[in-house]
Amino acid sequence: MKYVYYFTTAVVVLCGYLLQQWPSDVLDIVFCDVGQGDAIVFSYQSTQVLVDGGRDEKVLTCLGKNLPFWDKKLEVVVATHPDADHIGGLTSVFEQYSSNLIITNGAEKQTTDFSDFKSSVSRKSQAKTTVLQLHQGDSLSIGHDITVSVLSPQELLSQNTDTQNSSTETQLWDKQPKSNSLDITSNNGSIVLLVEYKKYSMLLTGDLESEGELALLHHGLVTDVDILKVGHHGSKSSTSQPFLRKVRPEVSVISSGKNNAYHHPAPEIVQLLSQYHSQIYRTDEQGTLHFRTDGEKIWLY
Repeated sequence: MKYVYYFTTAVVVLCGYLLQQWPSDVLDIVFCDVGQGDAIVFSYQSTQVLVDGGRDEKVLTCLGKNLPFWDKKLEVVVATHPDADHIGGLTSVFEQYSSNLIITNGAEKQTTDFSDFKSSVSRKSQAKTTVLQLHQGDSLSIGHDITVSVLSPQELLSQNTDTQNSSTETQLWDKQPKSNSLDITSNNGSIVLLVEYKKYSMLLTGDLESEGELALLHHGLVTDVDILKVGHHGSKSSTSQPFLRKVRPEVSVISSGKNNAYHHPAPEIVQLLSQYHSQIYRTDEQGTLHFRTDGEKIWLY
């Protein structure tokens, strides 16, 4: 009887685990703790989308914990721009997960991380994975309920753009934003995604800086959102007051590494978010963050 009890208990636990991971009608949004970098995965029913992959293999731990163990396919993988802390971990992801579609902004960079990323994307392409460059105005549909719209970059960012000498992670918070023009560096060339599910919306900004934010405002591409992935890890170069005044996020998520060398997030950005009554969540303090929404309300899972 003892063995029957253990067997029954194991079956109950397994069934509970399977039910927990079985596809449902909620949108799961996970901001992975990958240190100083970005990696966001959102899933709806059987469709899984990964936006960026951090700098190293930490993203694999996050995916393993938050996706069904039997599902080794990411339907869509987005590399917002070619900085190492966004694409470095994608090489490992491509080794362990298949994908239907890889999306990039077309920018290139003369670094080892980007060379490895480019090679892995090429191998995926040869294995029949579709590789696309998407720009402002493009969109994807996930089922009948979710729309993913590309708000940036504009199409003038060509495939041959070399961003080796552009500003990225080096003391950007000391840079004064220019309101009269948009210099498309690798940061302002970030793919910006608006994810809409029924009444709820989420804005993923990559490393977009103030110039890019002002361009979005100028073109009337943003309105209030429920979740904001705070740009550039909370750097002073992003999350300008005019931008916040427009998006007014209910929830703001800052993805940064604990005690990182760039001092992200900047205290004034945290204070500014608080002034707009946004609930602030930080991977450097709270680790991986898992949200769920049924399209009517959102909760921390």
